Amino acid sequence: MQQASLSQLNDIVPPADASWWPPTWWSLGSVLLFIAIIAFISYWLIQRRLKARARREAYKQLKVLAPATTEQVTLLLKQVALAYYPQQRVSNLHGQQWLTFLLSGMSEKSQQHFNAELQQYDINSELYGQASNAFCELYKAVGCQWLQLDLSKMPGEHNV
Repeated sequence: MQQASLSQLNDIVPPADASWWPPTWWSLGSVLLFIAIIAFISYWLIQRRLKARARREAYKQLKVLAPATTEQVTLLLKQVALAYYPQQRVSNLHGQQWLTFLLSGMSEKSQQHFNAELQQYDINSELYGQASNAFCELYKAVGCQWLQLDLSKMPGEHNV
C-alpha cells in the first residue's frame, strides 16, 4: 500500500521568482529622487562652468588690452560681476566703493599692496576723467587679480 501511494505523488513545484515589476513605492521614490539629484547637480555644474567661462574670457580680453582705458576695464569687470552678483549690488558701485568691492575678495597682502598703490591717485578723477597710464595699468592689474579669484566663493554671491 505504501508503494502505491508513493507512486501517486507529484514533484514539488517551487513558486515562480518574484517579479521586479511593479516596483514598490519606496524603490520608485528612490529612483525618482536619484534622478532629481543628478539633474540638480548637472544644472549646477553647467551654470558654474558658464560663469567661469565668462570670467576666463574677460581675463583673456583684459590681458590683451594694450593701451587699456578705465572704461574698457570697468566694462569687462562689471559684466563679470553681474554674472555672479545681483544687479542692485553691482550697478550702484562706483569710484572707491567699486575698488573696495574688487579688493574685498583678495588676500590681506594683495589688499594692502593695491590700497597702498591706489592711495597715490584721486580715484574719482582717474576713473571718470582723463586717467594716467600708470593708473590704467594699476587698475588693469587689480582687475586681473580679481578675475583670478574663485568668485563663486566670495561673500554675497548668488546662484552659485
